[in-house]
Amino acid sequence: MSNGGLDLQRLVLRADAVIGRRLETALGTRSATDLLLRGFRLQGSAQRLVERPARAVLHALNMPTRGDVAQLRRQLASTHEELRELSRKLDETPPTTHER
Repeated sequence: MSNGGLDLQRLVLRADAVIGRRLETALGTRSATDLLLRGFRLQGSAQRLVERPARAVLHALNMPTRGDVAQLRRQLASTHEELRELSRKLDETPPTTHER
């Protein structure tokens, strides 16, 4: 590695040690945790506020919403598992001869 690369690596490691310790100390406090939780709750509330009208418009236009797509994916996965199980049972069943 070149000397410039080593200097840059030392600089990054030193900055990480100084800034990292301070950030860990600050983020390890109860108030920082509370602030992050409030931020996540606010984000969820804002997302719900935006999604409600969008969902209504999509339903009015007869378009699927994210929830509709998720439900269809779950149903498709369930059907896929059922088909896989039926296929496995058919493979395990010995063939029978039909007499007429």
